[in-house]
Amino acid sequence: SSTSSTSSTSSTSSSSPGVVVEVGHITGFFVPASGYVHFDEMRVVPSSSLRASGASAGAFGTGLVMGVFALCELRDRGCRTAELLAINDNSYQFSKLVRYYERMGFERVREVGGVDEDQSPWHVELVDRLVWGGSGMLMRADVGDVLARWSKAFQDKGQSPT
Repeated sequence: SSTSSTSSTSSTSSSSPGVVVEVGHITGFFVPASGYVHFDEMRVVPSSSLRASGASAGAFGTGLVMGVFALCELRDRGCRTAELLAINDNSYQFSKLVRYYERMGFERVREVGGVDEDQSPWHVELVDRLVWGGSGMLMRADVGDVLARWSKAFQDKGQSPT
């Protein structure tokens, strides 16, 4: 059984108190029986749009804050393993995404949606395309390891870890 989940992060604008500004969202699904989460999409509002609204992306970057928040919520529901696809739309952005997720604590699993050298160049791994919606690097992480890696960065000074 799977559950669809969406996590949004919002901030109250300092220039307009009481106004909520979306800073991004994450979509995917969680399979409680196996402790697995499949992240489909993470969208972060460009920081220029946030600055115009009076909100701040913070020192760690909005994407990192959103990702750690989502993993905390999922860990509390029994999630142990997370997978995502670093999409390969162009080589420059692709290499940046792979490095970003590696810094976050994800490991490379394999290329997805590539062409098998023994088959026609028109052959695409259909199942991967259906599951992931594109081509890129499949990446996997242990949720507890990622949270342990980033816990000190998010602790208040003088507060002990929980």
